Amino acid sequence: MKYKNKSFVRVVKFLVSGGSAALVEYLVFLLLHYMQVDLLMANSLSFISGFLVSFTLNRAWVFSSKDAVPKQLLIYATLAVANLIFSNVAIWLLVNELSLLSPYAKIITMGTIACWNYFLYSRYIFKKETTKDHPGIVEKINDTNKKKIAIFTGYFLPHLGGVERYVDKLSKSLKMLGYDIVIVTSNEANMPNFEDKETYSIYRLPILNVAKNRYPIPRVNKEYKALIKGIENEKIDYFLVNTRFHLTSLVGGRMAKRLNKPSILLEHGTGHFSVDNKLLDFFGAIYEHILSYILKKYITKYYGVSKNCNKWLRHFSVSASGVFYNAISKSDKDKVKTLYDSRYSKDVIVITYAGRLIKEKGILNLIEAYSRVRRSTGDIPLRLVIAGDGELMGYIKERYIDNKVIDILGRLDFDHVMSLYKRTDIFVYPSLYPEGLPTSILEAGLMKCAIIATPKGGTEEVIIDDNHGIIVDGSIDSLYNAMLRYIGDEDKRRNSASSVCNRIETVFEWDSVAQKVDSVLNGLNKDSNNDKR
Repeated sequence: MKYKNKSFVRVVKFLVSGGSAALVEYLVFLLLHYMQVDLLMANSLSFISGFLVSFTLNRAWVFSSKDAVPKQLLIYATLAVANLIFSNVAIWLLVNELSLLSPYAKIITMGTIACWNYFLYSRYIFKKETTKDHPGIVEKINDTNKKKIAIFTGYFLPHLGGVERYVDKLSKSLKMLGYDIVIVTSNEANMPNFEDKETYSIYRLPILNVAKNRYPIPRVNKEYKALIKGIENEKIDYFLVNTRFHLTSLVGGRMAKRLNKPSILLEHGTGHFSVDNKLLDFFGAIYEHILSYILKKYITKYYGVSKNCNKWLRHFSVSASGVFYNAISKSDKDKVKTLYDSRYSKDVIVITYAGRLIKEKGILNLIEAYSRVRRSTGDIPLRLVIAGDGELMGYIKERYIDNKVIDILGRLDFDHVMSLYKRTDIFVYPSLYPEGLPTSILEAGLMKCAIIATPKGGTEEVIIDDNHGIIVDGSIDSLYNAMLRYIGDEDKRRNSASSVCNRIETVFEWDSVAQKVDSVLNGLNKDSNNDKR
């Protein structure tokens, strides 16, 4: 029988191909299962068997792809790794939490993976390119006074993080320059999917519940499609996407390309995304490279929030066009209230950490180093203040909630954080995370805190020498020694705080950053008009 509908024929071929691969995978799984091989090992080995059969049939028969095998195999393997991780997690939960028999759990898992595989195979991996895949970068944008920019970010306020605060502050500064702002983010906190605020409109895309606090994955349903259509109807002039590794960047980049509008990717990191697991980090790095490669098809220009971010982009064979620094507003300093002055007497040296309470941020090393400092300094009045929230909050509270020289304040809003910095003598940021340019360092420096920090991201672009702060490697010993230096030398502490404050006010100010962004966007317009001619 000859089908006129090629899509239908391809679906049938995909089902036959998938069925063949699934049969191989399932038979290998059953064989290993009845040989009493470990559940996850059996699942992994059977998965690899099915993967080899599936790649061969899909490439040669279902999609008849002629693209280079190594390129497709790498992308296909990355998807397979993601599927394998999902498969192992899902099958473990189904067997151990829902008490399903292993063979039935395997069928459910395989069926779920097959559904999203077809979409990804046809749209990305084995896609046949046409002239529509390579339109001109930009079209002439209407020369109106009111320009509209869509800013895509994996998370946004009230989610706590440096990228979220960067987007908020940049949006407010661009608003002052006459831009209309549309924020597109993930709905990880079950908030309204659309809000029209005074400064910006916010579209919150639905996401899957899997790892939603670490890595938001869009849930492509009717709500998602309606929101995407609403964003497209906003008549956006420019697109700015934040970070390479969030899928919201891919959504924004593809939309910009589809609408023939210029797009800028703003890099906030200086290292691979980490979950503190060597095996998962290894596969995560492969995934980052694949996603970064795909994004190159859609992004017009790349920028970083620090020079070190631009250096990191070279790791992905990307040449950045410049820096849009993370920044502060000098006026924020004048609005800060004295909420903590009465809480800590003047003779107490207040040492503060503000940020997420996760292992990668170095908070546990700081607490241990501080405990050693306390034992070494005798009667000198000290107080370690911890502001923030995260997966270590329960652990830290359980161990230190009754400690009279450690205060655990939890998550604070901006006004309370700035007020805390105003009373802080020493701000410590021991992060081992691949930072861009930590907002907390800029805010603490603005409030004249002496700073101890690791050289992550653009930190050394703020702390340029020993007169502006102390750079440490994040180890307990380095943190211990740095705190002792500042505790024992009040003049050095005060001079360092003054120097870093002056540098931040001079170099890292939101008004100048927004004006630079505006200049770059106007340049994209001119480039587009020249291309048209």
